[in-house]
Amino acid sequence: GRVRGEDPAQQLKRAEAWLSAHPHSATLLLSLARLSAAAQLWGKSRSYYEASLAEQANSAAYFELGELLTRLEEGGAAAECYRKGLRLAVEGHAEPLDGPRLNRNSPLLPPDRKPDASDAEDAYTA
Repeated sequence: GRVRGEDPAQQLKRAEAWLSAHPHSATLLLSLARLSAAAQLWGKSRSYYEASLAEQANSAAYFELGELLTRLEEGGAAAECYRKGLRLAVEGHAEPLDGPRLNRNSPLLPPDRKPDASDAEDAYTA
């Protein structure tokens, strides 16, 4: 999918012929996603990225899908792809941890515990 020819649609057609013999190949599906994007077939590209990621998580595929979703003006979905790709690259898995998401304004203490002098005013500055 990274080798660019003169006719990405023709490359895509040829590569899709291999799909029946290798329907669960994450690498082939990723190549098909890239070729579809090169041919500006955005919906097909998205489907192939998602199928590739369903077979095997890959930080590059998450990034590329995030870029595609940004192009399609789906910022929330793009951010989720970037987040999963970064988590995969850093932690080795793409699934979020259980529990609520924290943001800068989230309380870091359990709801039944009051802060005391030993608690930093802003844990993010430590």
